[in-house]
Amino acid sequence: MNKQCGDVLFCSPTWLIHWIFCYWQPDWQLEVWVFVSNGELVALLPCYSQPLAANAKRRVLYPLGQGEPEECEVASEFVDLLILPAWQARLLPELANKINASNVTKITWRAISANASILHLARLLRFASIRGSGFRYKNCKQIDLTLSSQIKRKWQKILRYEHNKKAVFSWLRQDEAAVFWPELKRLHQLRWQKQGKLGAFSCNSFNAFHMALITQHPECCYMSVLTIDNEPAAIHYYLESAGCLHFYQAGWSATYASLSPSAMLHLWTAQHSHCANYDFMMGGNISYKQELGNAKEACYQLEVYFGMRAVMQVCLNTLKRMTGRYK
Repeated sequence: MNKQCGDVLFCSPTWLIHWIFCYWQPDWQLEVWVFVSNGELVALLPCYSQPLAANAKRRVLYPLGQGEPEECEVASEFVDLLILPAWQARLLPELANKINASNVTKITWRAISANASILHLARLLRFASIRGSGFRYKNCKQIDLTLSSQIKRKWQKILRYEHNKKAVFSWLRQDEAAVFWPELKRLHQLRWQKQGKLGAFSCNSFNAFHMALITQHPECCYMSVLTIDNEPAAIHYYLESAGCLHFYQAGWSATYASLSPSAMLHLWTAQHSHCANYDFMMGGNISYKQELGNAKEACYQLEVYFGMRAVMQVCLNTLKRMTGRYK
């Protein structure tokens, strides 16, 4: 089904089965809507619910792949309702009626791409709040990339380093990826810990998820590295799906900060990838990703509320946003 609807890795069994194995909790409940016509699967909404706070009777619906604790989340982005295009007009109202009649208190869904089917469904649900949450930045090979003069100077400098054998860009083989993972983790954690934060790699579930993905599905995992004077200056971890190389995680050495090693590795990897699109994934309205990319699309987050208490919450959230806007 996912292959017929864009073949996005974050909606695939490959990703979601590992997510369930690493994060599933006893008080979570699977909530899946399936539509079949003449034996053919035409729509699938794979979700689950968690208790809202300590109240088991009030539940929040999440898409599979989201809702794990923030400190160890794998950040599944662009998860979507899977539905064949020819069936949207007919099935979306019916699916909306079924969800409106369910015992769900709230729906939370984040990192939604601008053309996602879930946004069309959301407009048919009660008290849906759709808000912008940043942009998805890309470097597309068919579009010319314009770099700032500062980035150009650094790029020319690192190319001179490469010419003089002081710097080496390379892809890592699968066996090398397992070796470089601890170094990626170390470099990433050093930067975050200096800011007084734990960093994603501090969570065992996060590491277990990605090591399982790398070892069991190497066809969708890639790593590239920039070494300077035989020392790792930057290491990037990528995921591939649907003609996109998704930039997922990075670590870089402060020793080479003046060369912006991670930015240089972005440029090299985008040029040497076999994929047509280099996807920086989501970033804020102001992001280094915009400087290194040549295309962007808006992303959204969705909250849907049910019941009188939920209506009051929508009003309260709206007032909070308005108050903040006019301060």
